[in-house]
Amino acid sequence: MSGTKGELAESLGRALEQPSLLKEPFHVLAIDVGLRNFSFSRFRLETLEERGRPLLVQWYKMDLHQYTGIENEEFTPVNYSQIMGHVVRDLVYASDVPDVVVVERQRFRTMGNKNVFEHILKSNILESILVATILAKGSCHVESQSPQKMASYWTGSKDSKTERMVKVARWMDLLLAGQGLHEVPFALGECYALHSPPKLPAARSPSRHLYDQMLYLNSVNSVYKIDAAESRRKGDDVADSLLHGLCYLDFERNKARLRRLLLDPSHAAAETSHASVAAAAHAPQSAPDAWP
Repeated sequence: MSGTKGELAESLGRALEQPSLLKEPFHVLAIDVGLRNFSFSRFRLETLEERGRPLLVQWYKMDLHQYTGIENEEFTPVNYSQIMGHVVRDLVYASDVPDVVVVERQRFRTMGNKNVFEHILKSNILESILVATILAKGSCHVESQSPQKMASYWTGSKDSKTERMVKVARWMDLLLAGQGLHEVPFALGECYALHSPPKLPAARSPSRHLYDQMLYLNSVNSVYKIDAAESRRKGDDVADSLLHGLCYLDFERNKARLRRLLLDPSHAAAETSHASVAAAAHAPQSAPDAWP
């Protein structure tokens, strides 16, 4: 949310008027759309209690041509509809049907350019077909989420892309090492067969390190493992899909807290204490000068 105080109050009022989608358990699938770099994260929230953390149960990035087996790269509505049909059938509705699918809203322009590039146009068409196909099933809610607002929620620097990758890579390092778990706003689900800290390849950048972390977690996922060829080895997409999912969960849980405070102000002290602890977990951090 952004704008003047009056506009913020009006936006918040409209948000609170909408019925809460939260329930136990709550299942969210967050997607960053792209033909060559289709990234997604799947979260489960087992309890609505204040200290309950979301569980990451699936996290992957893939080339949709390889995943669907549709090698035709022709830029046509029929071809793209077939690709998205496979994704919705085999990914969105294959196992646990999500309560909410969060889709990153695609931009029409980038880097201040006046022209709309073809790859951006393709991503916008993919997004539209994906949302329409999911809604046609009628089994879950779709939430379109702004990439700019997600980035500003998690980071505070101009080099937001690098900062987001560093943040997520650090979280994953802590989770895989079993250390500093209180610093991470989510946990890994029991579907990950983790026995000891993995020995990942040495990486020269947070982007490649994130990609290697994602590959490893998929390889030890006993429930949601994706058997697909590797995609382009970069990690910004996997970082963003994960952060979109967490951002949506934070927003919905904060709305629930505010409703409780409005109904019973006596909860204010406990809520303030919890908020201080939670804020420390994802407070904007400066990216290091070098990696790692």
